[in-house]
Amino acid sequence: MTVRGFMATAMLFALTVSGCTSPDDGETDVEAFDDDLEARAGPPTGEFWEWHPNRPGNGDIEVHEGEDADVPDCIIWDIDGASVTRQVQTGLFEDRFVVDDNEIFESDGMGGLGALQCSVVQGSHPSGKVFQLEDAGGQVVMTMLDRYIFMGDVEVPPVGGHACGNLLQNEVAFSFKKDQIFDGPWWDGNVIATSDAKIAKANPMRRMLLGALVAGECGSVGLP
Repeated sequence: MTVRGFMATAMLFALTVSGCTSPDDGETDVEAFDDDLEARAGPPTGEFWEWHPNRPGNGDIEVHEGEDADVPDCIIWDIDGASVTRQVQTGLFEDRFVVDDNEIFESDGMGGLGALQCSVVQGSHPSGKVFQLEDAGGQVVMTMLDRYIFMGDVEVPPVGGHACGNLLQNEVAFSFKKDQIFDGPWWDGNVIATSDAKIAKANPMRRMLLGALVAGECGSVGLP
């Protein structure tokens, strides 16, 4: 998608979010090469919520408001195993959700499953990289193509074509790059949250969970 790489570097250096900021940590040639190989190879086999279990972004992570993952006051969510808690004041966390395979449940307050909130399903797109978030009633509330999230039930055109380029340019709600979540496409949006591990290549279930938390879906209250 040659139309998209044009101003990424300049835009990223210009981004600022007041209160919680840090410089971009760069990307090595090896990481860029690995990402390109994965894109060419397509998605792995097996259940999508089990893909790449050894990648840090699929493990226990903290998600911070803005660009800084080192300030305790900036922590929004703590994902520890299947449990998702939210920081309500510095050092005080409340149970919010429990993730079980491809489903997101309200926490019963004791680490167990409460009411079903959402499910993630894999779409039939030929790329194998389109996933959708359904609420408890089966309505599609988010659509994800690779590391790009759209609100609602979005039909994704063939990857690499003009229509897909327009979709990425104009309709992305959130996107992932390295350890950060952007409002809109990463080359033309603000950093709204940062993890303490790289999440752009986490498995689809983890990326969709993060999108739901940011967007206020599945019972999440969204960003502060």
